[in-house]
Amino acid sequence: MTRILVVQMCRLGDVLQTTPMLRGLRREHPDAEITLVLHDGFAQVPLPSSLFDRLVPFPYAAIMESLRVAPESWPEQVERARRWLAELGAGPFDLAINLTHTPLSSVLMSLVPAARVEGGLVAADRSHVVRGAWMTYFWSGRLARAQGCFNLVDLQNWAAGVRSDALPLEIEVPAAARESMAAWLQARREAERPLLAVQLGASDDRKRWPPERVAAAIERLPRDFDVVMVGTRTERPLVERALACLSRPVLDAAGQTSLPELAALLERCVVLLTNDTGTMHVASAVGTRIVDLSTGPVFVHETGPYGEGHLVIEPATACFPCIAGSTCGHIGCRDAFSPGDVAGLVRHALGLGERPTPAGARILTGTFLPNGRIEYRTVWPEASRDERLRRLMARMWESTLPVPGAASTADPDVPAESDPGDRPALEGLQAVEAAALRAAAHAETIPAAPAARRASLLDAIRSETASMRRLAESEAACLPLVSYLELCLQSCAITDLGAVAGIYRRELRATARRARLLVDWMEGSGAGRPS
Repeated sequence: MTRILVVQMCRLGDVLQTTPMLRGLRREHPDAEITLVLHDGFAQVPLPSSLFDRLVPFPYAAIMESLRVAPESWPEQVERARRWLAELGAGPFDLAINLTHTPLSSVLMSLVPAARVEGGLVAADRSHVVRGAWMTYFWSGRLARAQGCFNLVDLQNWAAGVRSDALPLEIEVPAAARESMAAWLQARREAERPLLAVQLGASDDRKRWPPERVAAAIERLPRDFDVVMVGTRTERPLVERALACLSRPVLDAAGQTSLPELAALLERCVVLLTNDTGTMHVASAVGTRIVDLSTGPVFVHETGPYGEGHLVIEPATACFPCIAGSTCGHIGCRDAFSPGDVAGLVRHALGLGERPTPAGARILTGTFLPNGRIEYRTVWPEASRDERLRRLMARMWESTLPVPGAASTADPDVPAESDPGDRPALEGLQAVEAAALRAAAHAETIPAAPAARRASLLDAIRSETASMRRLAESEAACLPLVSYLELCLQSCAITDLGAVAGIYRRELRATARRARLLVDWMEGSGAGRPS
C-alpha cells in the first residue's frame, strides 16, 4: 500500500486550501493511505473524512511555547517530535509533503522516513533545503511577491503531483449546524431577507481595513439586505468599533458560532465582505460570493478566494504587497480605496450597479484556465505592464516546470506587442541569460578539470551568480528567476563534486532558458528558443 504524509501546520485558511490537493491525492492514488498532520490548534476544522485516512494533531502549540520560554530546549523538543513521529508507526512513507514553512516543520520532515519529500527539511549537515520544483518556486518567491503568478492551492496540487481540477475548497457542514443557524436567524429577524456577511478581523493588523471604514461602506448599502457580522470572540473589539458607527440594524454573530455553524451561516449569505482571512476561505468552500479587501502583506495571486466570480480590491501603490517578513510604519495602502468604492463593489457583486472605478486601486476577479488553475486578472483599470509581465512569467514557469495533467502553456495568452517600457527588463533578462550560460559552461568543465583548476572554476561560478543577484536587485523581472536558481543551488546538499557540478549546470541552463523565453515573448518573437 502507498503511504502518503501531508504536513499542514498553518491556520484555518491554509487548512481549507489544502483540501483540493487532498482530493487530488485521493483521485490519483485511490488505494493509498493518506495521513494528514495538522497544528493541534486547528485539528477540529470540519474537513470531509473522504479526503484522508488519518488526521493526527501535532503538539505544535506546546512545543513552540516551550521554545519561547527556553530557546535552548531545541534538543528536547526535537526528541519530543521524534517520539510523536514514532507513534504514527507502520514504516516509511512513499511521499511526504511539507506545506508548512517553519523551522519546526522542517526539523520534523528531517525525521520522517520517506522515499520522496516535497517542501522544506533540515539536511544532514543542518542546512535548510527545499525539495521539489514547485515548493522551490513557492519558497523562493517570498522576496519576489509582486511577480508571483500562482495561487497556493494550485502550487500545492502541483507539488503533490496532482492536477488542478477547477473545483472548490471543501468543508463539512453538518445538518445540526444548519439547523442551529436557521433557528438563530429566525429568532432575530421578523422577515427573511437576503443576507450580507461582514468579517472585520484578520491574523495580521496590516490586513485589516479599519472597522470604521467598513461601517461607512455598510451605511451606503441597500436596507433591504440584512447585514450579519461574523468572526471570533477575539474580534469583538473590532465589531464594537464598527457597530458604534452604524445607524442601521445589524445582526451580530461574531464570537457566537462554532466553525461548522459559521460555515452554515455563510452558506445562507449572498455575499461576504471580508479581509483576507480564514473566514474568506470558509465562504469560498460553501459557495458564497466574496468581496475581498486586500491591504498590507495580502497578495491575491497567492491567497485570493479560490473560485470564479469573487471580486478583489487592492491598492495600486508601488510598495504593495508587503514583502514577506517586512514591517511597515504607515500602511498607506489602506487609503487607496474609499468606503464609497467598497460599497459600489458590493452593490456590483449583488447585481445592483455598475462596477466602480476607484482612482487609486485595482479590481480583480478570478478565472479558471484550461489546465485547471485559477488566475486573477484585473478588470479595472486596463491591464498594466506589470500584469502582462506576470502572465508571461506564469506561462514561462508552466513551460519549464512540471504541471501535472496538462500540457504546458508555451504560447502565452497575452498581447504579443512589445512595450517600450520593457527595455530595462529585456536588457536585464538578456544579461541574466548570458551570465547563466557562462556559469553553466564553467560547471560543465569541473568534473574533468585538474584539482588545482576546480577552485578557480567555482570562483567563476560564484562571480556570475553574484552578478545575477545584482541584476535581480535592480530589475524586478529578473528577481523570480535568480531567487529560484539560488534556492536550487543552496538546496544541493550533496558532497560529490561531479554530481554537484551536474546540478549546477542543469539549473544554470534552465535559468538561461527561462530568461530567453521571457525575452522572446516580450519582444513578440514567438515561443522562445532553448538555450
